[in-house]
Amino acid sequence: PPPAGEAPVWPVGAGPKLFSYLPAEHPWFEVIITALNQWEGLSLVYSPRPPTAPLSPRVKWVNTPVDLAQAAAQTTVALTVAPTTTAHFLLQGRPVLVPPQQLEQFLYARRVGEGGAGLVLRPDQPATPSAIVEALQRLSQPDSTFTQAAQAFAINHPQPYTALEKLLATLGQLIPPTTTVPRAQNSVL
Repeated sequence: PPPAGEAPVWPVGAGPKLFSYLPAEHPWFEVIITALNQWEGLSLVYSPRPPTAPLSPRVKWVNTPVDLAQAAAQTTVALTVAPTTTAHFLLQGRPVLVPPQQLEQFLYARRVGEGGAGLVLRPDQPATPSAIVEALQRLSQPDSTFTQAAQAFAINHPQPYTALEKLLATLGQLIPPTTTVPRAQNSVL
């Protein structure tokens, strides 16, 4: 599929990389930004509105959509509440930290946590920067059980366009290129 955003541009430095898609309206947005400022890794935060807290050189905020395929290929861990974005990173074998605030978000976040592919910041517990930093450190460890579970998820759930490409390639081998397929009388194509 074509890119759906800009190529990710990460802060300069070494360390694990985190991509975050989190609306500024999220009640823990500023706490999460404070945690990212304290975390050892490099963070790229997409949000339509900027954080109010100053950003460390290891945190970069962007307000234009980022190509998730490229971000997932380059990141170590993701932090997101959006089910589709979370699924995108899991399908790339990347563990996620999910701070749910709505029932739908909590239900899928619980499944992510139960599957071992990420951690959930519980909405009934106060979020603190130190708890978030600790969670990110656990998730971003090389060969962590979270990374292994996320990679297993990716293997067991091939991406739809990859499966479609395989099907088309197989059909292409079965149907010679000179074969004409008759159209149905009521076909719109």
